[in-house]
Amino acid sequence: MTEPINVRPSLATAQPDADMEALRGFDPQDVLSFMVRDGTIDIGDVADQMRKAQRQAILSSHPYKIFERPDRWYTHVHDPARAENRRKITAKTRERLEDKLIEHYSQGLISNKDITLAELYPVWKKSEQTRLSERTISKIERLWKAYYSSSELIHIPIRKLTRNTMSEWAHTIVREHYMKKKEYYNCVGILKQALEYAEEEGIIDESPYKPIKINRNLLRPSVKPEDETQVYMKDELPKVRELAWKDYNNPRGNRRNMFAPLAVLFMFDTGVRIGEVLVIRHEDIISDGTKLRIHSTYDYEHKKIVRRAKGKDGERIEPLSKGAMEIIRVITEKKKELGLPAKGYLFSEKNEPLPYHAIQYAFSHYCETLGLVHKSSHKARKTFISNLIEEGLNINTIRQYVGHEDEKTTLNNYCFDRNSEDEKLKAFHAAMENY
Repeated sequence: MTEPINVRPSLATAQPDADMEALRGFDPQDVLSFMVRDGTIDIGDVADQMRKAQRQAILSSHPYKIFERPDRWYTHVHDPARAENRRKITAKTRERLEDKLIEHYSQGLISNKDITLAELYPVWKKSEQTRLSERTISKIERLWKAYYSSSELIHIPIRKLTRNTMSEWAHTIVREHYMKKKEYYNCVGILKQALEYAEEEGIIDESPYKPIKINRNLLRPSVKPEDETQVYMKDELPKVRELAWKDYNNPRGNRRNMFAPLAVLFMFDTGVRIGEVLVIRHEDIISDGTKLRIHSTYDYEHKKIVRRAKGKDGERIEPLSKGAMEIIRVITEKKKELGLPAKGYLFSEKNEPLPYHAIQYAFSHYCETLGLVHKSSHKARKTFISNLIEEGLNINTIRQYVGHEDEKTTLNNYCFDRNSEDEKLKAFHAAMENY
């Protein structure tokens, strides 16, 4: 049986040099302190060399072979709870595998043959927090609470999870919650990734997760909502524009957030998200004033500015329409009139973003005043994109301008007909005349 190694290398194991005899009678700590003060040695370099020596000693004493297979490095460590008294650990690179060995022999990895998903989840989530946004972590927490926290699945040791067990759980939550396809796949993603993490960290030899063939008839169909609930129709938008300009030019009393009505108009003219419009700065307007750089957003849930826009690239350049450029001109002149600098946040009179609630209130107020079905600020973005699609702009160009990762998102979620029912029928008959 191969026993676990216990390596604790130290300077005392080295053979003394003959020159060391000259220091006999001096306290070693005094000698070290003198050499550091004198600049003879750099303590940081010494520490690095000692860590390297310790690492080399541990790796050279590791009793199992380290080997490579396609896309993976493998070895074993002693584990009396396992068959053959050993446990496999893997990593994508040799360096990462060696790091795991150092951690194992120095401190020990998570090793518990009865670890459950309930115990694994917080460890996995913590590992994800370094690479995922707070918003995504919040989504993971919501999904865990809704679909996992009260399930028996999370109390079964992960080594005993079978495909049938996971399939039964998946079908149960789909039936109980009548889940849509997207929600379902987001949900099972937690199970898949947590088990992959357990394999990566050597907690289990191999993830038991296999793609679950869900009965699609159990999933709630994704029915696209009615056009008039998702966009401002062609006969509605002019009224909203008129009311917003009136609101700006004739403010109600000594109102703060004077540029909120213009922020509403700007969203219709650019399609920017509410979190983006709040933190747009004068400096984000590109030199000739015809384009805008979107690179930040306001995270309302966590009350902070995120220096990265939504989307895989984290920023985008968007052209400015004549309407958007006119809004910028009006704001710049107003700030000059008030003695405010034309820098910092575009829609704020202060050195802080326009409040989130100011825009939300404006949309609610305009819809209520005009007798319209309530439509949130995000419906302005859908209106902008639907208009570009109707006007025949290339779908990939639209996707780039508005910061979508693929055209499917643009077409499936942002393509609506802004015409009235009568106008739709007229367009239909006109299209069929020469059919």
